[in-house]
Amino acid sequence: MVELKYGTLVPAFLTNVSPKSTKRLCLCGVTNSEIPTSWTESFHNNLHKNIYKLRFTGDVHEVDLRTIKENDLSYFIFSINNNVKDEKLLTTLKNIKDYVNLEHGIVEKNVLISSRVTYLAVLPCLKVIGYLEVEPLKTATVKFSVHTIWVAISYKKKNVKTNLLNNLL
Repeated sequence: MVELKYGTLVPAFLTNVSPKSTKRLCLCGVTNSEIPTSWTESFHNNLHKNIYKLRFTGDVHEVDLRTIKENDLSYFIFSINNNVKDEKLLTTLKNIKDYVNLEHGIVEKNVLISSRVTYLAVLPCLKVIGYLEVEPLKTATVKFSVHTIWVAISYKKKNVKTNLLNNLL
């Protein structure tokens, strides 16, 4: 056994082995090849400055949680009425909506409309990876109007968006 730089012990034959490829992730959690070509460097840096807004803080009752485990990914989906009275939760919702609007390129005043319901997909570490804002409708044929849907770029193609929409049914 050989001791590596930070104290890890490995068999001697592994000391000269290097990984085939290393993917360096930026603060967004994506590799350089996954960054959309439409993102300018200043836009991307602005996302990095606001990434802290995707941290969920607030209390949600366990009854409201739906656990999703698929594609080697585990997260929770829950809904929050936008007319909630908890200030901490309202601030969290506004921060998340602000980040989602920023990534979508929407420059609208960050206002939560009380008749809407927000669904969040949140990792166990409390990082928000999905956002769905809907407005319940009173018509017989259509139950909801989808206002905004967003999934963190590093979680696309992992059915997060589909699971958010299925949560409506």
